[in-house]
Amino acid sequence: MASQTHVLSLLRKEVQQILADKSVLVVAFILPILLVLLYGTGLRLDVKPVSVALVSPHMEDVVSKEIAFAFSGSPYFNLYQVNNALDAQELLRTHEIDAYVLLPNNLAQSIYHREIQVMIVLNGSNSSLATQARSFIESVLSSSVSLEGLNRQVSYLNFAPAINVMAAQESSAVLSLDDNSTTSARSTISNASSGASSGANANTSTMQALASPTMGFSSEQNTSTASATNITAAAISASTGAAYSTNKATVGSSMGSTASAEFSALSASHSATASSSISSSAAAYKPISITTRNWFNEANESTWYLMAGQLISAITLMSAFMSSIVIAREFERGTLIGLKATNVTAGEILISKFLAYYGLSLLGSSCAILFALIFYELPFRGSALLFILTIMVYLYAIVMLALCLSVGTQNQFLSTQYAIIVSFLPSILLSGAVFDLRSIPAAISYIAYMLPPTYAVNSAKICLLSGGSTDILLRNLLILAGFALLLHVLCYRLLQRHFKRASLKPPLSL
Repeated sequence: MASQTHVLSLLRKEVQQILADKSVLVVAFILPILLVLLYGTGLRLDVKPVSVALVSPHMEDVVSKEIAFAFSGSPYFNLYQVNNALDAQELLRTHEIDAYVLLPNNLAQSIYHREIQVMIVLNGSNSSLATQARSFIESVLSSSVSLEGLNRQVSYLNFAPAINVMAAQESSAVLSLDDNSTTSARSTISNASSGASSGANANTSTMQALASPTMGFSSEQNTSTASATNITAAAISASTGAAYSTNKATVGSSMGSTASAEFSALSASHSATASSSISSSAAAYKPISITTRNWFNEANESTWYLMAGQLISAITLMSAFMSSIVIAREFERGTLIGLKATNVTAGEILISKFLAYYGLSLLGSSCAILFALIFYELPFRGSALLFILTIMVYLYAIVMLALCLSVGTQNQFLSTQYAIIVSFLPSILLSGAVFDLRSIPAAISYIAYMLPPTYAVNSAKICLLSGGSTDILLRNLLILAGFALLLHVLCYRLLQRHFKRASLKPPLSL
């Protein structure tokens, strides 16, 4: 059972030793902030601006000018304009440009007649730069306003003949309607003056004329039938002694209404046909509009993505480097034997060492995290409570890991080297902070999931960028707590064993 008096006395000793050794304070507060600055300014995946040469023999071409304006108006490009591919190749060979775009001759005329192919030549010596340059260039070429306008013009020119056909059909239909209407009216008036005996024949001939397929309006038979009935009534009225003028007016009115109805039906039919033709033609040439949105990283800044994981790397190096020399220094100086003479236990020594440097690690980590949030304007969308608990439990595990290395090596130099290899490097390479764990071999990924930084980085990205996923945060927190408990027991066992044998033989190596 640990004595509270012994623990407080040892803790006071550690605090005085930390205040006397200013290098510890530098490691605790200055080192993590410097790492955050280095990672935030030097470790970026954004390539901006990309030097691009636009090769076009006719830069006065309206299409070439629009494409050049699209490139020059983007902050992602530094544009060069050359007249031939040889000059562009020379610029690429001397690494003055990263890529060049080769536009075909007579682009403005050719774009209306055939599919245009634009060649993009990239500098493949840097694959990452080449990939991003290609993505940027293709994005500008496919989504620039000028090219969308050209697509609309091409669509219009393709279905313009359909509009001309529609106008011609309507004109011919009007002429046909006028001729047929005049002939029908004359026939009806003649039949009306012949008397009642020929009324039935006039009725039959009129209905046949109105319903004949030469009119081209078989779909409007109801309107034609009604008009024929009125004409027949006018003929009967004339045979019984009605005034000819009245019959003429009736016939004229009937034929006028018939012509109006038939012309309206004709216009509607041709309009529907032409509209269908235009719609199908336009649909064939309608461009596809693609809208892209980045969730959780709207600014598309690689700093946001990287800093969420690099914060864990910075506080890992700080806490591991600072705590790895604590107990090893006692072994090297021989003060551990003097502590043993004071009747303190290994557990009390471990608690005092842990509390002093764990508290210092928490303060240094808080400064580094606040500095990153303010200086780089990082978002914070997750649970603050779960984030704080994750950092606290993770630092518990890292401090205990460093103390284990300090007890095992009993040498300050070796313990710091092992701390960097065992804790800091995995927090960068095997945690998913920079490289996705799905892209590494399966055997290595299994090792990555056996280390605490992997789960801390995952939780940090969720809390800083996306938010939510409380179940994942709780799972990671429990896993980190398991690592912390395991390392605490291991460190205590190692210290107890070496503490008992401290006066018997020289320090043991790991």
